[in-house]
Amino acid sequence: MPPQPDPRRREARCVLVYHGPRRAGTTETLHAIRRTVPGRRRGDVLARPSGVHPALVVEHLPLSLGPLGGLIVRLDLVALPDHEALPLLGDLLRRADGIVFVADAQPGRLEANREALRELEQTLARAGVDRGALPFAFQWNKADLPDALPPAELARALGAAPRTGFPAVATTGAGVLAPLRDVALQAVQRLRRRSDGRRAWPPPSRRRANGRTDGGPSHGPAIPAFGPRARSRAGGRRVA
Repeated sequence: MPPQPDPRRREARCVLVYHGPRRAGTTETLHAIRRTVPGRRRGDVLARPSGVHPALVVEHLPLSLGPLGGLIVRLDLVALPDHEALPLLGDLLRRADGIVFVADAQPGRLEANREALRELEQTLARAGVDRGALPFAFQWNKADLPDALPPAELARALGAAPRTGFPAVATTGAGVLAPLRDVALQAVQRLRRRSDGRRAWPPPSRRRANGRTDGGPSHGPAIPAFGPRARSRAGGRRVA
């Protein structure tokens, strides 16, 4: 469902889910994002209980986009465990505001990518989530390997729409911010459309005379550059 603004705190939270086949690099991607995002706008990668089974944990990374259209926008990045556990995670996926599917670019992992994506789509359907309406991007991970498949071939194999896939190397951090920005922007735009139904976005005090706003151009909110570090919340275990 769309992210919900908190009118009391002037804050909106978006849950962005990272998932892919085993050893594709979802957890490595969260660590790479943490290394890449400077300053106080990111916390630590934490292992948290999934809430559905004692043996199931998810990796969590909190980020902050800072002020945007009168709201403080915060992101909760969540890396799911192997796809075999997905049927138990329908409630978590129901709360997702966007998904990044981390695919393994190695030729020998193509069928594993298909299986993980198929299971994800089936779990979304069982949870009553419209996959087509959900912000979604593909991360073609391990793009630095000599035998890595070209992005166009991966997109054809997984049915990815044009311009929704991004090559990346989680071990070095190269390219990991591109799919994050893409999905985060879509999620914030959904928030903006939802808010537009109830009140002007942003509030009149944020509007400029030329029609633009402090949050970005009039056609939609801008995603600020990730900046300074945010303290992570207690209640989780730091992942080495």
